Amino acid sequence: MKKNVFMIFVILTSAVLILLLVSCGDSNNLKGKYIAIDEQYGIESFYEFSGENITFNIHGLPGVGIYKIMDDKIIITANFSGTARAETYSFEKVSDKVIIIDGLEFTKK
Repeated sequence: MKKNVFMIFVILTSAVLILLLVSCGDSNNLKGKYIAIDEQYGIESFYEFSGENITFNIHGLPGVGIYKIMDDKIIITANFSGTARAETYSFEKVSDKVIIIDGLEFTKK
């Protein structure tokens, strides 16, 4: 009986530790403000990241929301044109100072 209780305790403890380690793997590790100048339009755009929160102004359209990075995509859930919805864009982290979102290169300031 004691052996069974001990085995259940070990299994449950292991499961909890695994869940904690997996949840610590935060893919939203961007912090700070990233700025780009869209040469086609001559407009400054930015994304500012803090935890899971994001503030942005892209081509003169401001927004606030949350984001999640998954593989080579960034999913931004925000108020777009008066409607809350999620948008998915291509994403690449070139370095700690440079990211590319939807083909536009942003540099950390």
